[in-house]
Amino acid sequence: EHPKQITLFALGPLTNIALAYHLDNKLFDNLEQIVFMGGTLDFNGNMDPVKEFNIASDVEACHIVLSNAKDKCPFTAVPIECCESNLMTWDIYDKIVALGTKKSTFAKQVLAMEYSRVHPQPGAKGMIMFDMLAIIALLYADYIENSTPYKTSIELNGTLTRGELVFDKRTPGPDVKPMDWTSVMFIKHFKDSKF
Repeated sequence: EHPKQITLFALGPLTNIALAYHLDNKLFDNLEQIVFMGGTLDFNGNMDPVKEFNIASDVEACHIVLSNAKDKCPFTAVPIECCESNLMTWDIYDKIVALGTKKSTFAKQVLAMEYSRVHPQPGAKGMIMFDMLAIIALLYADYIENSTPYKTSIELNGTLTRGELVFDKRTPGPDVKPMDWTSVMFIKHFKDSKF
């Protein structure tokens, strides 16, 4: 009914999107874009050395989405490295909480569990805001400072690497033909001044 006007926003495994595609194989033709929190660019996973939780939790769903969204709608990912390099520092947290507004009180309540888990850790400089950064990428694209598109696929079979995203980072040229994979825009950093 509203082609190219709907954005799918995913904060967890891509299971529901893969299932929706099986119900309607025109799903990706009709989307404006997909924005996703997940993946790792430098193979520093949070489940094991190479896998990020949202991808590794349903490898086949990720494969279905990447394979079938190809060339149909833009796909943006906020990988784990972006989240780790854009912390909510304790200074920023303290400034928000000190505002004393309804919104700052709400933010304090939402962040309470993560704060109590991370703040006592020696050397912790702040909280990793995984899902919040994906929301910022969706709602405030002008806050994105650095992003790069990579042809992307996923390893389905590796003994040690099942669930690892694979990128073609080579520069195309006469001797280098890029892989025929889905182009995913990976956000690398947000503008510090916006936080």
